[in-house]
Amino acid sequence: MNKSIVIIGLLYVFTSPIFSQNPQWIIYNTSNSGLAGDIVLSILIDEYNTKWMGTYFDGLSVFDGINWINYDSNTPGWNGMNRVHQIAKDDFGMVWVRTDYDLIHFDGTTWTTCEGGIGGPCPVLEALAVEGNGTAWVGSVTLMEDGCGLNYTTNGSTWSYYYTFNSGIPDDMVTYIAIDADGNKWLNCNGLTKFTGTNWTNYNTGLPNNYIKSIAFENEYLWIGTQGGGLTQFDGTNWITYNTYNSEMPSNFVTSIAIDVNGTKWIGTEDSGLIAFDGSTFTIFNSNNSGLPNHHIHAIAIDENGSKWLGTNEGVAVFNENGIPVSVDEKFTKACNVKVFPNPVRTELQIEGTMGIHISQVEIIGIWGNSIQNHPVTGNRIRIDVHDLPSGTYFIELKTDHGLIRKKMSKL
Repeated sequence: MNKSIVIIGLLYVFTSPIFSQNPQWIIYNTSNSGLAGDIVLSILIDEYNTKWMGTYFDGLSVFDGINWINYDSNTPGWNGMNRVHQIAKDDFGMVWVRTDYDLIHFDGTTWTTCEGGIGGPCPVLEALAVEGNGTAWVGSVTLMEDGCGLNYTTNGSTWSYYYTFNSGIPDDMVTYIAIDADGNKWLNCNGLTKFTGTNWTNYNTGLPNNYIKSIAFENEYLWIGTQGGGLTQFDGTNWITYNTYNSEMPSNFVTSIAIDVNGTKWIGTEDSGLIAFDGSTFTIFNSNNSGLPNHHIHAIAIDENGSKWLGTNEGVAVFNENGIPVSVDEKFTKACNVKVFPNPVRTELQIEGTMGIHISQVEIIGIWGNSIQNHPVTGNRIRIDVHDLPSGTYFIELKTDHGLIRKKMSKL
């Protein structure tokens, strides 16, 4: 294949995540932020642009752009280990966390460790994916690493199972799960398997190996990252694999994949840093030519501004080739002509729509997505009593004649 490669050389200086101008790289670690641990295995960015980051030793860190909150085995209800392999969120705002041996969920107030089918002879959790309706799909194994099939729960306590003896699943060892926009489950169980909820289809003839580490969806395509086999594109029939032998891929060990709005594939590797692939050119970012602090990338997530959040062995690296925006709130203020003041606030919040903006509804939302207050209003000047709100960070969602506007509020 005739592919080209670009290795980016940048002059960069950074000592902390505070910059006077928009940088391309920002690093968050335990020495300059509230991040609980420097080895970051998983990242979720939710609909409020809040970052949920799972660490290897130190539990879960939540960052709203201003404040950090950390949760671990000392948190009430968190009865599991502190190694957070995966994080997911359903459409009801429930956050699900997979540790080594436990599935834990958080409703915005209470952490609950799931009981029931997970555990017993199959205590080791290998995979997690969560549907919007709140159904959690889990792959688990025994301590002897024997597969325990595909398990799912809708409430965290009652479980159902698919095994080779009661379904069309080809193998009881399920080590990866991804769910596409149509609700199909794509599994790594001795190859690639698609489960529609009724039918099972096994694909393994075109994969370079059966060790799937990541799947990303792009229209009709699956982009599959494997351990030692490189990057594979699959359209349901045809397979194309990019590796160190036939392309400019610097590594065959792909740990994570995310796709941005322009269709660029951002590929994390185990030993060679970050790759951007636009379909023809591979652009490589590593600790020698960029602000990336470490070659080992465990996780990638892309936020609403197009910034890439990378979990590494030396903290979280944030990269935006166009410069990392200083403040989402600043963008909304300029674009939507809405003032929220005072901010931070103690007792009374005032909201004013200028330049002809009319506000019809104001909702105050907690950092975890739970609705705190909801006020139908008229006009463009509103006063809201917030003296009873606990101190912390909240989102203000405003329904206006120019659309929905979201801003952040800090309560003292």
